[in-house]
Amino acid sequence: VRQSLAAMGEAVSGKQFDQEVVNLLREGVRVFYMAGGARSPTHALGEALLRSILAAMAHGYSETERFPALAAMVVRTHISAGSATWLRYALDDELCARHAVVRSVTELVMQLLGLESSAYGVEAAAQSSRHSEVAVRAVLSALAETRTRTSDAIWLSLCLNDGEFVASHPD
Repeated sequence: VRQSLAAMGEAVSGKQFDQEVVNLLREGVRVFYMAGGARSPTHALGEALLRSILAAMAHGYSETERFPALAAMVVRTHISAGSATWLRYALDDELCARHAVVRSVTELVMQLLGLESSAYGVEAAAQSSRHSEVAVRAVLSALAETRTRTSDAIWLSLCLNDGEFVASHPD
């Protein structure tokens, strides 16, 4: 899947094959992460899926495919195994060269923090695993340790729009 994503252009091409690759990725995430606990995806699979989702987002597939919400679900599932460190891939300046990608990555982080949820069809699964304080601290720590334009923009948004949340997490 990642090889096919790498071969795509910078924007949605409209080609049937490209759309089928994106559909395969989306459905793979749903099978492993929305099956109601029927499957136990490995840490390695989670990281590979997240990196593939980010590649798809970089090629223009994000809002229509609900990838920010699905990516948040993948990270949240593996949070106790250290998946918050995977955010360095999402916050990378090269990946976030386009505004649409920055918007999608911001939505991903906000969903991990429990501050935003707008993706139709995945709310129940996303909300079923409560945003534990440990998970929120892990995400904030990863966000603080990754100094990029996107991480700075997310911090700015948090400070301006969610001051109470920031004040309640002084670490």
